[in-house]
Amino acid sequence: CQRVVERCAQYRESPCNLQSAPAAEPTELDDQATATRVLVVDDSRTARKAVADLLRARGVAVVEAVDGLEGIEKLEETDLAAVFTDLEMPRADGVDLVKCIRQQQAELPVVMITSRPGEAARRSADQLGGSLLLPKPASEELLAEVFDQILPTEEQPGEKGDLDE
Repeated sequence: CQRVVERCAQYRESPCNLQSAPAAEPTELDDQATATRVLVVDDSRTARKAVADLLRARGVAVVEAVDGLEGIEKLEETDLAAVFTDLEMPRADGVDLVKCIRQQQAELPVVMITSRPGEAARRSADQLGGSLLLPKPASEELLAEVFDQILPTEEQPGEKGDLDE
């Protein structure tokens, strides 16, 4: 992860970089120490908000990031139950983010969302150890089904669905 952060640091420090991504809007986290927290990473504000809003409707505290680099930073400062990430983003992409996740928290569920869900993306997801690969835009029903599979509810403590398709 350190190599990714160092490689991407040039984007922050370079005054010539006019395409640096703005930070995600601040989000309020529950004060409860046991609140389920999920990281949502996408450079598209609309896509990030759609996933985040559905999670919040289920009582999940959401941490948002605009790209893989910000996602790596959030990963290192927050205890998470799962990550939902786009694959193609500026600075550090979803592949870089998932590599860091697997180094630090090998069992953390990761849902990768991509606008190019072909065989190459599937192979990449499998190699990275992604829990699931979804097409973008994912329907509200599909996202709800995925949330229910990977995030335990109070009615079903500790229960996780089979993510193999």
